[in-house]
Parts: sequence; structure tokens; C-alpha cells
Amino acid sequence: MRSCSRSPPGCPCGTGDRCRPAARLPGPGPTGNGAFDGVTRSPCHWDLWPNNVLVGADGRWWVLDWDGLSVGDEAEDLATLVWPFVHSTAKDWRGLLGDVGDERFSARIDLHVRAIALDYLIDVLADWADCDVPEWRDEVRRRKEEEHRRYLDWYLSHWG
Repeated sequence: MRSCSRSPPGCPCGTGDRCRPAARLPGPGPTGNGAFDGVTRSPCHWDLWPNNVLVGADGRWWVLDWDGLSVGDEAEDLATLVWPFVHSTAKDWRGLLGDVGDERFSARIDLHVRAIALDYLIDVLADWADCDVPEWRDEVRRRKEEEHRRYLDWYLSHWG
């Protein structure tokens, strides 16, 4: 597996970027489920949170904050967009979007949603560890531990 960064042309992956080794997923990964068999190289926003989407009174919508635009997997953009609704409503993303009609695309959304949930679960621990202001340390750690436990309970209720 390789990932690319913007740099001079000549990359062996064919994007015109210079490649660097990408981190590997621990364990067996997605081998055998076919989720990544049909990954397209689509334009991706990479920060497609609901706060970056404006919807007008007439139903038209605008996407903001395009500075991260690059090529990637559109399933990750969609997972990022639906994550806050998945988490706040405790619904599967299919309950929000319906059937997208492509099993591999659906499997990739599933993996990306799970990865986002795991990121939320772990990220609050960095805040817990990083607070070095003595008068705030105990309060920040108490709050972040509560937040971590809520995310852990939510994660375990969905993926055991």
C-alpha cells in the first residue's frame, strides 16, 4: 500500500506525485471482503463535515473549505459527512442514506465510519494526556475520561 504527497512528477503510482510508504493496518485488514477491489480515484474534499456544507432555504447547497481537495476514495468523504448523524442518532448510515447500490462502496463506508468512531475514541485521550496546566489538569482529565468512556461504550455497542 502506498500513499502520495504533493511533490515533483515521476511517481511510480501514476499520479505525478512522489510516493512514500503508507502505514499498514494491524491484523488481517480488509483482505477477502472485496471492499477495496473497486476503489476509484475520485476528487475528494477530505474535510466534508456538516459545518462545511451550507443549505439554502430553497434546498440548494454549497460545499465550503476546498483547500484539501485531492484524489482519494469518495466513500471516506461520505462517511465523514454522515458520521455526526450516525453518532448522534445511533443509526446505521444506511438508515440515513438508504441503499447506495454498490456492495464494495457500502463496505468501504462501513470501514471508514468505524475508523472515524475509533479516532473519536482515541483522540480524547491525547487531550487527557496533554493537559499540563496545573489548575486545569484534574478537570480536563475528568471530562476527557468521561468523554472517552462514552465513546468506548458507543463503539463497543456497535462493534463489540
